[in-house]
Amino acid sequence: MLVVDSIVPGSFAEGLLEPGDIITKVEGKVVTHFLALEDTLDSSVGATVTLNVERGGQPLQATIKVPPPVWLATAP
Repeated sequence: MLVVDSIVPGSFAEGLLEPGDIITKVEGKVVTHFLALEDTLDSSVGATVTLNVERGGQPLQATIKVPPPVWLATAP
C-alpha cells in the first residue's frame, strides 16, 4: 500500500492528490511498493498516467501528465 505523505507545491500532483490518499493502482496495475510507481513514472515521461486512489474510503481516479525529472527540466 502506498500512502501519500505530502505534496510538493507546484508539482504535477498538486490539486490531484492529497496527503493520506492511498495509491492502489497505476495504469491498471496494483502497486504495493514505491519502486513500481517510480518505474512506471520514469518510463512515462511526457505521457499521461492513470492512478487509482482511495481517499477517505472512496475510490477515485486521477490522470496526470508525467513531467521530465527536475534535473532534466533545469539542464542548460
